[in-house]
Amino acid sequence: MSIYEEAYKKTKKKVGGESSATTEESEAPSVVYQDRAQIQGTDPSRSEAADVRLGPVCDTRGVSVSYLPVIEKMRRYLEGIWGNVILQRGEKPKSMLFCGGSHGEGVTFVSFHLSLFLSVEYSMKVLYVDTGVEELEKSRHVCDIPGHPGLASYLLGSQTLESLIAKTEHENLFVIPAGSAESRGRVSGIIARKESLEAMSQFCRQHFDLVIYDGLPATMYPSVFIFARLVDQVILVCRYAFSRREVLKLVKDKMTENGIAVSGIILNDREYPVPGRIYRFMR
Repeated sequence: MSIYEEAYKKTKKKVGGESSATTEESEAPSVVYQDRAQIQGTDPSRSEAADVRLGPVCDTRGVSVSYLPVIEKMRRYLEGIWGNVILQRGEKPKSMLFCGGSHGEGVTFVSFHLSLFLSVEYSMKVLYVDTGVEELEKSRHVCDIPGHPGLASYLLGSQTLESLIAKTEHENLFVIPAGSAESRGRVSGIIARKESLEAMSQFCRQHFDLVIYDGLPATMYPSVFIFARLVDQVILVCRYAFSRREVLKLVKDKMTENGIAVSGIILNDREYPVPGRIYRFMR
């Protein structure tokens, strides 16, 4: 089983298991950049193909790109997220951090699929970094590779930067796993390893078009703020009817205290109390 099959099973929701809303009543991750418009649509996590391989299939002649259901449903919304990122900054960023206030916001789902999408759709050389070295919860880590060193090993001083990067089945997508369960949790002093992270950041910026960091919950892990200082843009992910406004405000205020500007907020898994067919009828 590839890391993408694992990622698909760990990030997608069980069909109908978490909500009674129909496909037309919920939507994919939306992006809100200050006063900019939201990107709205269907929820990509409610794919009917539960056993499909995650990731697009690229035509070897470069003529067309075929997306699997989970990516196909997200395509225009991922385009919207990326478009808002460039619009807010005025140019393409070299690095981005996605984080939320607590577990269950959908940070991994959004950051991983955006990495996959950009590597295929725009042929960008993208590096996805799982920063979860302080967390032992196995279910979060979508790209763990048995026997492969990860970020935790690098911070412990036992691996070089080059050895961390794993090439995927997609030509332009690379990943740095968090590391083995034996290494994770031992790196609680990550803040004291600021120089190592800065060296890693510089290395990645030089060798990749874009680096996307999958961040831990900002209210629980102070190391998030170290990663936030290394990137061009910090984007919060909140989940509809799940995230608490007070928690998001706490995260934003904490970012401000540390001199970090939040570029925007992605509204994930939004649902409408009124069915979409009613809105269409009212037009």
